[in-house]
Amino acid sequence: INGKPWDKDIPLKNIDYGKVYEWSISGSKKHPFHLHLYHMKIVTPGGCGAHKEGEFYDTISAPGDCEIQFKAIDIGQRMIMHCHVLSHEDMGAIHWINVTGTPNPNNINSPEYACCSSTTTITSLTTTLLAAKKFWTTELAVVSSYYQQLQPRALTPPDQAIHIVASADM
Repeated sequence: INGKPWDKDIPLKNIDYGKVYEWSISGSKKHPFHLHLYHMKIVTPGGCGAHKEGEFYDTISAPGDCEIQFKAIDIGQRMIMHCHVLSHEDMGAIHWINVTGTPNPNNINSPEYACCSSTTTITSLTTTLLAAKKFWTTELAVVSSYYQQLQPRALTPPDQAIHIVASADM
């Protein structure tokens, strides 16, 4: 991604938690771009390929450039991005961005990670888990519906890299 090899210790870039980012994604037709942690909103006027302007996606596969926005919120630290053709990912079409700043709820020193035996905490955790189950059940239905609409295609060798252009050079 951006011509830089995967390095588990060195991020492609650091970004600030809580901010909105706009990127231009190119090369995603042959290498569907998948972003972990945040859904991407299409902001290309008229959309890009099958992706509609104003809709949110977790994977982008479009001809030409696709302008997207996302907000680094709710979770932070290591944001993985990769080609969604997993054999391409295995060959190195993967990288990560470090989401930094506070409040960052994915911090092991935060109260959310504190262990306690309080009934209130257990009740709260149960409520949270039930809400998460409902959310992911709905999310799975939406994702399943989306993937049913995709047309099968042959595996394309990685002859064109994914490239991301942000407001500041990566």
